[in-house]
Amino acid sequence: MGRRWRRATSARDILKIAKKNMEDTRQFFECDKSQILSKFRLQPDDDPRLVSLSRTLKENDSRDTQLRHLLVSKYLAIGEEKWRQKHGLPKNDASIPAHYSQGPNFLRHEGLGEHMNLASDGLKQGQKCRRMENATGIEGISFALLPYFPQFIHLTRATEDALICELGKDEWYDVRELAVDLSPLARDYQDSYNKEVDAWLKLTKSPI
Repeated sequence: MGRRWRRATSARDILKIAKKNMEDTRQFFECDKSQILSKFRLQPDDDPRLVSLSRTLKENDSRDTQLRHLLVSKYLAIGEEKWRQKHGLPKNDASIPAHYSQGPNFLRHEGLGEHMNLASDGLKQGQKCRRMENATGIEGISFALLPYFPQFIHLTRATEDALICELGKDEWYDVRELAVDLSPLARDYQDSYNKEVDAWLKLTKSPI
């Protein structure tokens, strides 16, 4: 019963969660999170993508773990978008039958084939974030929805579409306003995270 809110399936329920936690979310991002990954001394053989996805780093605040998971999920989704463009593939797998999905091919290309389930879930969450950001034009929408992010993997496409539609209503103006306020931060944190992971991949000569 206590976890039911985390499995909210309607767009309105998700936005109610975001609205209820709005001040906590705003306060959370008032603290500098730019060292969300580099503050840990990873070993040379630690893949920062897998470390972020597996949530093995110990945090005092679970939201730090969620944020790092969000950033790596978007990192994978952005990488897949570039990979698709390079190979002349459709932008999105959302309406394509699962057995035609190119996600596994991309993940194998990135050297994540041995961790397919973990990486695939992260990629799917990142794709959902990117679709919402592109549809709303608000890069910080994923940050505003951080309290619900752990359950993004359970979102259906219909719920995504309903969520995007709901966000345009006056009832959720304050959630949109928070997302807009967080957009510069979302952009900066993502750029910083991407560069850090890319630098690690280049150093270890992993495919990227």
